[in-house]
Amino acid sequence: MGHGVSHHQASGERWKNNAEIKQPMPDEPTVEKRFNEVLNLMDLPPDKAKVLKNYDSQKKWEIVCDQEKMTAKQAPSFYLSKLTTYLDPKAPRSTKVTTCLESSPAAPFAEAFYSFFHAQCRVVYLTIGDECFVPMMQYAPETLRRRTLGNSKSTQILRDLEISLRTNNIEWVREFLNEDNKGLEVLIDYLSFQLEILKFDLGRGDTLTGDDGPQSLGYSSVITTQSAPSLQRTKSLGPYDSPTSGTPKLKRRPTHKQLSRLNMGEAEDDIHVCIMCLRAIMNNKYGFNMVIEHTQAINCIALSLNHKSLRTKALVLELLAAICLVKGGHPIILSAFDNFKVVCGEQFRFQTLMEYFRDYTEFNIDFMVACMQFINIVVHSVEDMNFRVYLQYEFTQLGLENYLDKIGQTESEELQVQISAYWDNFFDVHSLMEDSETKAIALDRVAELEHLISRSHEIENELMAKLVDLETENVNVRRENEDLLTLREKSTEEINTLRKKIHDKDKEYTKRQSVLESKLQQLENGSISGGSSTSSPVPPPGATTTLPAPAPPPPPPPPPPMSAPAPPPPPMPTMAPGGMFVPPPPPPMAGNALAPHGAVTIRRTIKTKHKLPTLNWVALRPTEVNGTVFKNLDDDKLYTKLAKRLDRFEELFKLGPINGSGGSDRVDRGEDTSSRKLKPEKVTKLGHKRLQNMAICRRKFDLPSDAVVKLINNLDPKALSVDQIETLLRMMPTETEAKDLKQYEREHKTIDELEDEDKFLLQLTKVERLEQKLSIMLYMTTFQETLNTMTPQIHAITLAARTVKSSKRMSQLLELILLLGNMMNGAKRGHAYGFKLQSLDILPETKTADKKMSLLHYIMEFKDEFPEIVGVEQELRVVEKAAQVPLENLIVDQVELEKGMERCRKEFALRKDNLVLRDFLAQNEEKLQKLLSDVSIAKEAYAACVEYFGESARTVPSNTFFATLLRFLKNAKQAELDNERRRVLEETQRAKSLQNNNNNNVQDSKRNQEAVINELKSRTKQVKEKKKLPQDEVYHGALEDILNNLKSEPYVRADALRRSQRRKYDTSSIVPNHDGTMNI
Repeated sequence: MGHGVSHHQASGERWKNNAEIKQPMPDEPTVEKRFNEVLNLMDLPPDKAKVLKNYDSQKKWEIVCDQEKMTAKQAPSFYLSKLTTYLDPKAPRSTKVTTCLESSPAAPFAEAFYSFFHAQCRVVYLTIGDECFVPMMQYAPETLRRRTLGNSKSTQILRDLEISLRTNNIEWVREFLNEDNKGLEVLIDYLSFQLEILKFDLGRGDTLTGDDGPQSLGYSSVITTQSAPSLQRTKSLGPYDSPTSGTPKLKRRPTHKQLSRLNMGEAEDDIHVCIMCLRAIMNNKYGFNMVIEHTQAINCIALSLNHKSLRTKALVLELLAAICLVKGGHPIILSAFDNFKVVCGEQFRFQTLMEYFRDYTEFNIDFMVACMQFINIVVHSVEDMNFRVYLQYEFTQLGLENYLDKIGQTESEELQVQISAYWDNFFDVHSLMEDSETKAIALDRVAELEHLISRSHEIENELMAKLVDLETENVNVRRENEDLLTLREKSTEEINTLRKKIHDKDKEYTKRQSVLESKLQQLENGSISGGSSTSSPVPPPGATTTLPAPAPPPPPPPPPPMSAPAPPPPPMPTMAPGGMFVPPPPPPMAGNALAPHGAVTIRRTIKTKHKLPTLNWVALRPTEVNGTVFKNLDDDKLYTKLAKRLDRFEELFKLGPINGSGGSDRVDRGEDTSSRKLKPEKVTKLGHKRLQNMAICRRKFDLPSDAVVKLINNLDPKALSVDQIETLLRMMPTETEAKDLKQYEREHKTIDELEDEDKFLLQLTKVERLEQKLSIMLYMTTFQETLNTMTPQIHAITLAARTVKSSKRMSQLLELILLLGNMMNGAKRGHAYGFKLQSLDILPETKTADKKMSLLHYIMEFKDEFPEIVGVEQELRVVEKAAQVPLENLIVDQVELEKGMERCRKEFALRKDNLVLRDFLAQNEEKLQKLLSDVSIAKEAYAACVEYFGESARTVPSNTFFATLLRFLKNAKQAELDNERRRVLEETQRAKSLQNNNNNNVQDSKRNQEAVINELKSRTKQVKEKKKLPQDEVYHGALEDILNNLKSEPYVRADALRRSQRRKYDTSSIVPNHDGTMNI
């Protein structure tokens, strides 16, 4: 024992020697060495340690001296020896030698008291009836007890220990908790012992044991002795084992006389200070992990809820709530309350806690807040939703919800905040079920609507396909109609030409016939007169004069084309010898005459839907068909019969992408595919880049070209969007492009050979006054939007100008600025009667001599003398909108609107039948006149305002004028806030200075705090995010950070806001009916 005392004294001296008086700074290596030792003791993170290492030697030596001032003056063993002495069974008595067998029912009590000395001793138990008092040991020298404990009570020793644990460096705490001292074990044992004593104060006769249950000691007046070995304390306990199984189980509280011999304080005070010691230990990373891993530490803390003091109860609940917010801590807390249930004989878990919360003898707001905070955290800090609902139901069964409804209107704001946080986190299963059912119905409805939308899309696609087919057919029919009209015109022209030629030939034939008849008459007359004088030889009688037989007619010529000229008229009959007339040969067949027998019938050309490849055959001429097998073949009739089948033929052989088998089939049939003509390239009159841009712009139009042209001619602003109209303005053909396209059309070239973009431009060239029409359409489309944009801007400028001009606050400020300016410039520049508003920008830049205050800050300090200047930025807040748009731009926009309206009027004068223009003018001309009036009023108001402040509206744009005022107002408001902030800071510093007049270490501690303040902020950030702190990431001071954060802000889960909003919506959407029912 004496050896132990000397050990404690030596250890205490070692710690006392550390508190050295500040010495002169040694050499630099020594300073560096001792500074590194201090850094190790401070246990700072690497980044903060790096900052301190960059200090100079003088600064480092000051840190070393400051740290040594705070060095502990007592070793951990100093406190542990005193606490162990209280637990030493030899302390109460020095006489009376009695012994007790190790198998005695009180043996567990004696077992705890052997833990410090670890040696065999003879123990005496006094048993009277079934009550057992504090065991009394043999050979306990009174002098040794007095030397160890001194005159200090146990409560004071515990308070000193708590202060040391809280203020000493980390190395001291580590030494207290190491394997040699086992400070946590001693502290838990002492707390357990005091809890046993507290049990008697609560009037409970059962012992605070878990599985073993209460142990009864029989009444006996016989005192027996026995040599007993030192008993080893049980190391492992079950989840429901007593946290005090290593301490005495008392059937009766020790008397005041017995405790006074130990100089022991009250159990309530010792328990409270023990909890404070555990809190200080848990504020250390190493200590926190040891407490969490200890089998009985949390159980003892939870059992301390039986303390009479509400302040102690609140402290216990705060610690338990903080442990819940560390990963792995929640199951330990629940296990501790399971142990509490068994030890205290509760019917339900948390029953005692709810009794304290609900049935309080005196109202203590700190306890009520701590209790509500703990319940909120222990229920809602778990991730498993089912487990949360289970824990909610536990407290519901204990009457928590009804009680919260009862105290819901409490006047305490802190308690109200905690109750609101609990309800925000609360899982209303009934509402969730309703939401689930509603969601299922909504999902079914969504699926149904999606099906209907899908079906609508299908129908829409079908109709669009039919519409495209109809449009295509319409285009084909229109093109065919145009071709037929062209052919008709050509046929009519040819027919007229032929008729004219026939008419001319008839006239010529008539003329020749008349000439021949006259000649014939002359011949007849001449022959009569000549026959009387001269006779022709007469053939001999019997001789007959025969005409040679006519030659067989030649084969019929091929049918002439439709445009062939009419055949010549038949020749006149000639006179054969002997006066006989020979008939002329028959005239050739005309092209439109009926074919004679044996002629070939002209057949129509078959037109196909697609272009087909050319078949390179050798065709027979029509004159070669007679007498062949082709004479009686009629492909027209066959085409009519097989029209449907031939559609597939066209699809198979149309020009374009060819299937892989198509080419090989033609080769098998002996076709010469190499001679097949390629598809001709389309012609374009545009450059490559222009063509590419046109193709991109063309994609914005789903309508065909003729439809777009029709919309442009109709001036329909609703048919085309603003983007499309602007695109058309960009796509307008240039003069060269229009000339080239028209030239191409005049040359009667095929339009189909042009690119689609060229066709589109060609259609646009046919629109008269294209640019004017597009400009009118764009104007009509954007008129209302432009009007809606300009009107509030014009009104803002008007209101700002009038408000600034009539502002008394602004005048007061300018008067004050003029005064101060003349004071500053009077001696150098003379007295000024005014200044330009642009001078307001230099007020924040004009600083005092110490550069801490500007002239504007000083001006805003006059708010007490001139209260009119307060709130000037609110009065002139309309200036911000007026500073965004110049009035000049609005005037330009107004002129453009007038020009556009004039174009619409001129166009309507040319097209009186256009309803779109008529309606537009009728609806919007009056609006434009109102806008013009507003602009005129704004110009007048602004001119008056600017002139009022000594400026000119012609030289100062409105946005510049109002922007200058806006900057001044913002700077004035900021200066006012800076003044207020400076005033509060000065008052705070003055108060701190008064409080710390007697504290010489304020500056030194402030330096140390500044070195780690950023680290504390970064570490508390994780707590503010309501995320559980991993146990391996617990840092020094984490417990205090968690507790402080819980005091400043209640625990609310991330998913609580959504439920809270939904609950508010459900409450606000409940409407009572006249019959008393509720509509939701």
